[in-house]
Amino acid sequence: MFEAQESFVKKLVSEVNGAWESIKADYERFTWKDEPMEVYRVESFVGTSAVRLHPSIEALDLLRNLQIAMKKEETWTSCSVSINSSGKYNFDFSYGMPPMIEKTLKLRGEIQ
Repeated sequence: MFEAQESFVKKLVSEVNGAWESIKADYERFTWKDEPMEVYRVESFVGTSAVRLHPSIEALDLLRNLQIAMKKEETWTSCSVSINSSGKYNFDFSYGMPPMIEKTLKLRGEIQ
C-alpha cells in the first residue's frame, strides 16, 4: 500500500510545473445508481496562492489502483493527499458519500 501511495506522490510531483511549497489533491470515486462517478481537485500552493493542476491519466490510475488494492469490507470513496516540498506526504481516506459528488447529486436534484 505504501508503495502505491509513494508512486502516486512521485508521479504527481513530477507533473507540477513551476515553484510550489505544497500540493493538495482531493479525489473521489463513487457509484451512484450503477453510474460510476469520479471527481478530483488538485492544486499547488506557494503561500496562499493556489494554482489548479490537471493530473495525468497515469496519476489518476495510480489512485484507482490504490483504491482497489485497499478494498476490504468497505471501499474508501474519498481520498485527500497533502504533499509538502520536503517530500513528506499524508493520505486521508473517507467512506460513504463523498462531498464533491454529493454536491453534484444535489445540483442534479437526485438527493436533498
